Amino acid sequence: MEIREIKQRLSILAVLNHYGLKPDKNGMLKCPFHADDTASMKIYTKTNTFNCFGCGKNGDQIEFCTLKEGNKHKGLLKATELSGDIQPINNKPKQPDNQPKQSHREILTRIFESFRNGLQSPISKRPKEYLQQRNLDYTKLEMGYNSGQFHHKGKLSEADQEACIKAGLLIPYNGSVPHGNGTTYTPFAKDCVIFPLKDKDENIISLYGRSITNNDKSKHYYCIHPGTSIFEE
Repeated sequence: MEIREIKQRLSILAVLNHYGLKPDKNGMLKCPFHADDTASMKIYTKTNTFNCFGCGKNGDQIEFCTLKEGNKHKGLLKATELSGDIQPINNKPKQPDNQPKQSHREILTRIFESFRNGLQSPISKRPKEYLQQRNLDYTKLEMGYNSGQFHHKGKLSEADQEACIKAGLLIPYNGSVPHGNGTTYTPFAKDCVIFPLKDKDENIISLYGRSITNNDKSKHYYCIHPGTSIFEE
């Protein structure tokens, strides 16, 4: 799900309701981000934004989630989660996914297992060195490594390849010249340490990748919704 779509589907009032907050009839409430004796935060429902006249905190519905959750990554995930539980703001019905949710979870789980096995491999020296520098023990934490080779040389069946495309794990690269009868794909989060993101039932519903290379374009990769990956500086 793109950030634009999240903002379209998620209202600031839905965010406030999730955190147990309710503005008064004038759209004011006590700011949750500082010790507020009076209602100094103004909620603008038409623009889905907020502004605190006391501490200066302001922004949109995603920024509110970010401030409440503690960082941008968690805030974006929370906003995505909340936007999936409500109808779009424009009241248009939510379009059904072409890929059943169970199949989406299955392909994420299977590909993550290949990433985890890849990290365990003796030849995976670079990611292990990266993790050691950051005091992360891959033998105790649930993580893997994506060398970007999981779709090469017939490793995926046609059905698995289609599922990977719909899950955002493979992105068709339209600007490239096809190899043989196939299409060139850009793999999600190449050269990244991969962490699974799970729901309350411990099902893998998304993946997060942290680049181990000096990549000036992107360091963090989020595969949040089928068919969409979010890249951040």
